[in-house]
Amino acid sequence: MASDNAVDCLIIGAGISGINAAYRFQSRFPDSTYTILDARSELGGTWSFFKYPGLRSDSDLYTFGFPWNPWDEDREIATAPAILSYLHQSCEKFGIDRHIRYQHFVRELHWKSDLQRWQATVVKGGGADQPDSEGDGKEELTYYARYLVLGTGYYDYHTPLQTTVPGLEHFKGTIIHPQFWDTSLSTDDKKVAIIGSGATAVTLLPTLSETAEKVTMIQRSPGYFFTPPLQDWFNAQARRWLPSWISQRIMRWRMIALNLFLIQLCWWFPQRASNILKSATAQLLPKETTLTMEKDFSPTYTPMQQRLCICPGGDFFEALRRGKADIVTGPIASVEPHGVRMQDGRLVEADILVTATGLKINVGGHARVLVDGEEVNVHDKFVWKGTMVQDVPNLAIVIGYVDHPWTLGADATSRLFTRIIAAVEKRGATSVTPCLSEEEKRTVKDVPYIAINSTYLKAAREKGCFPRGGDRGPWVPRHNYLKDHWAAEWGGFGGLVFGKQSAD
Repeated sequence: MASDNAVDCLIIGAGISGINAAYRFQSRFPDSTYTILDARSELGGTWSFFKYPGLRSDSDLYTFGFPWNPWDEDREIATAPAILSYLHQSCEKFGIDRHIRYQHFVRELHWKSDLQRWQATVVKGGGADQPDSEGDGKEELTYYARYLVLGTGYYDYHTPLQTTVPGLEHFKGTIIHPQFWDTSLSTDDKKVAIIGSGATAVTLLPTLSETAEKVTMIQRSPGYFFTPPLQDWFNAQARRWLPSWISQRIMRWRMIALNLFLIQLCWWFPQRASNILKSATAQLLPKETTLTMEKDFSPTYTPMQQRLCICPGGDFFEALRRGKADIVTGPIASVEPHGVRMQDGRLVEADILVTATGLKINVGGHARVLVDGEEVNVHDKFVWKGTMVQDVPNLAIVIGYVDHPWTLGADATSRLFTRIIAAVEKRGATSVTPCLSEEEKRTVKDVPYIAINSTYLKAAREKGCFPRGGDRGPWVPRHNYLKDHWAAEWGGFGGLVFGKQSAD
């Protein structure tokens, strides 16, 4: 099928997942062709889309970065501009940028057995990331590919999580959601109230407190905090005394091991982990404060039932100690013209109200997926080894970790999928499809694809925004990087059906 728009592999999304998938594909198949399509006008995904103050990683960059282009900066927790620069540098260094097509919104993905190809219907042109809008210069294109990778992440860029805040319409000041932050907004000498207590709120508070008169985080209930150092002593010594190619590998695997240890500690010894985290938090609180551990820092759940709030260098608590920030815990009665009234009667005065109430999940992007004319909802399907969608040929869906650094899971998916492609080629097949056996159809039970119960993830599960996880076999969701690393490199292909059919 000779065409500029016919490739061996089509990758949707030019964020971390798509960039990594591209590298893994071109490394394993240097003579094959691929294209990356992105609806926006810049690569980077999350790191170029979100603009709110203080945006940073909540994982160290030795594990969040690419293993094939190791992070080489002293600062282990990086800001969004630094991460975006790193992504650009990674793409340019390995020629990935030449394969990206911007302002290409994928409207439909259709597997056609007669062609043994994916057919992608794409809208190209200004405002392509808003496909329903009217825009000059738009055109519809068709791409064909033998293999398809959905590297779209899991946030909905168009719509945040819809949350009801009573009386919000009465507020006379500025209301802003972090997902659509106005970079021209000044918080200088303003009173800012942040509704929410997740990662976004914990990131915003110390940054806004640098110039605002006062920043108050309003939380319905407390969460756990983890305060890693800005620079790890061991890693600093490794960088100082060892050649970079050695130190980078040591630092990466050391941080992987530390992450696994922390997560397993939380799962296996939840009460012990809870006590350790709360004890560390107590040491960081201001000496003179109305905040209490019992009310403001003692969650009703155990660690890792929801994500830990990461505070690099303890910047969140430094803002509290400086008196520029505060926390108010409890249910909201109503928003008033000049602040937020709590049910206990307290009024949190505010000129600016930040609704950091969560992000909407959208796994797989906005494109319709069809197999031979029949629409497939990927959220109704199981996922094979965290990589391929049940009953859908030649397609990988990249869902990184939520409780580990995202990129570790994304890379495990891409390495496994390229190994599967190699197996297809070696067998002389033209397709590979994950299928439940007859016994599995009767016995496999549903489990949450992501077990963490954060509000936005819980809402996504209730609305069916995640694929299905199974309780056995290759349909079990991934939770352990060491197991997934082994599976990506050496695991079997049980549950996959290889097919051979001549394209018409």
